[in-house]
Amino acid sequence: MKVGILGCSSIAERCIIPAIKKIKEARLSGVASRNSDKAIAWGIEHGTKPYTYEDLLLSDVDVVYVSLPPGLHYEWGKKVLLSGKHLLMEKTFTTNSQDAIELFNIAKLKNLKCMEALMYEFHPVQNEIDSLLEKIGDVKHVDASFCFPHFTNKADIRYNKDLGGGSIYDSLIYPLSFVHRILGKSYKDCYHYLIENDVIERGTICLTYPNAIANINFGFGQAYRNEITISGAKEIIKAERVFSRTPDSINPIHLISNGDIESLQINKSDQFENMISFFMSASIKTLYKKELNTISRLKFMDKITK
Repeated sequence: MKVGILGCSSIAERCIIPAIKKIKEARLSGVASRNSDKAIAWGIEHGTKPYTYEDLLLSDVDVVYVSLPPGLHYEWGKKVLLSGKHLLMEKTFTTNSQDAIELFNIAKLKNLKCMEALMYEFHPVQNEIDSLLEKIGDVKHVDASFCFPHFTNKADIRYNKDLGGGSIYDSLIYPLSFVHRILGKSYKDCYHYLIENDVIERGTICLTYPNAIANINFGFGQAYRNEITISGAKEIIKAERVFSRTPDSINPIHLISNGDIESLQINKSDQFENMISFFMSASIKTLYKKELNTISRLKFMDKITK
């Protein structure tokens, strides 16, 4: 399948393009930027065609990966689908659930694939954590954190509210989706506290379930944290670099029982390559479950940002 990149972002260059080049079933067939000089430079650098946004949608690419600020996802995601191309949308999918529902409905009507690019879910570490859940007994508590310092560049789009900036649409999706994966979406109560300046910079959320509690920490303006702890009735799972792992990462999962620690090695893997390969091979029916998860997360974000 021919893949086009809409938006010359850092993550597209560092992670998506190298992953596409590893996949036999995919071919990088175009990069699009608002800046023609940048598109040409990327085209030369990566051996592909440069486009404007509009011209990419008129080209013969099969799949478009949208790598724009969240505030532009709905507009350009809709244009991608209406042009008849499959859509792989950088997280967070849209800035509200209604926009997401509309895009998924368009995809269904046109028989197109449509998925949020939440790459960490495709790393083997997630499967290993899932396989350990039965061993640790009933889950009683989940802690999930994805936090990092302020960005040096104050013009970064994550400080621009009009473009969907702020930590709700940047870092919350990782620990929130992890908690939903472990405890489900049917929580009883939600307590949250958000720190907001021009945008929501960081926050903490507590979700209560019938027999468990989850704490979520997220945002920028604090020390780097990228970790989870799952406390079961019998044992504890701890892991770092859960949400953002390089292809060479070898951070283990720790299984803790009465203070004794067993470290389980995880194979190296490129979560971006795994995600794109999954998207290429998945049927539209297979993607439906991921669609429901995306909408559920966005409805939660709608609620806490009101």
